Amino acid sequence: MKKSILIGISIVTVLGILLAAVALGFGNPGTKSNSFANTEVNEPVTKEEVQMALADTDTGISEIDINGIIQQAQSNVSFRIIEPSYIPSGYKFKSVEGRKFKGAMTDIDMASFSYKNEDEQLTIKETIMVKTEQKTEPSTLPKDTREIVDINGIEGRYSEENGIKVIGWKIGNLSLSVMSWKNEGQNQTRSSLSKEEMINIAKSVREKTPEEAIAEAQAKVSFKILQPSYIPTGYRMNTFQTSGTKFRGSSVELEQASLFYIKGDEFFMKNEYLNLMELLVTK
Repeated sequence: MKKSILIGISIVTVLGILLAAVALGFGNPGTKSNSFANTEVNEPVTKEEVQMALADTDTGISEIDINGIIQQAQSNVSFRIIEPSYIPSGYKFKSVEGRKFKGAMTDIDMASFSYKNEDEQLTIKETIMVKTEQKTEPSTLPKDTREIVDINGIEGRYSEENGIKVIGWKIGNLSLSVMSWKNEGQNQTRSSLSKEEMINIAKSVREKTPEEAIAEAQAKVSFKILQPSYIPTGYRMNTFQTSGTKFRGSSVELEQASLFYIKGDEFFMKNEYLNLMELLVTK
């Protein structure tokens, strides 16, 4: 079968491709819409729910990219969610959610990843203060006695209390934490994860380099991903959304590489985007 990079195609094929892309949640990342109509805003979206939603289509897709689930959570927070690249063996993805909390003194946005290994729980939280009112009283917080650990050159803190292992650290204004525990009836006990494994998880919660993002996308498609030799000043690759995907439908099969660029600061989503999509029709 002859394969070629898609440059010009018929209107019918375009419609088929667009329908397949929309069904999978591949839309404008700046548009805060819900690809799954039965999902409530601010509620965690599980992989099983996504699979059920796609089961009603004729796409026949065997592999679902978790990026679509994260994008739903992304629409509920103001910062760019960072997905962990390492999760210990045995832990299965359960959900990811994004929520806003408004308080009398502070407003925060928080994203949370949840994983499970039988009775053991693993949670990764990313939080940023959107608004806070300064207190004039001097701080009375006790001295931090938690163990100091290194997270990619950043000082983090590790502790074990009431059966919960916790690592906390900051990247700029973003506060991050990794927590693990085991449920035994109504009690929480220590999980089997070692401190070293907890540190490895924390170190994996970082933005990918452009080279890493392209390499991951390249591994999922058969054609050579082409990269632009010119990007306007101020734009940089959004490595979270850069991806490679295969679509298999009843009347069309194709591969897609998506390169996303944004103009903004390190964590906050902005309204200026550049999207480069490359399609290879194989059927």
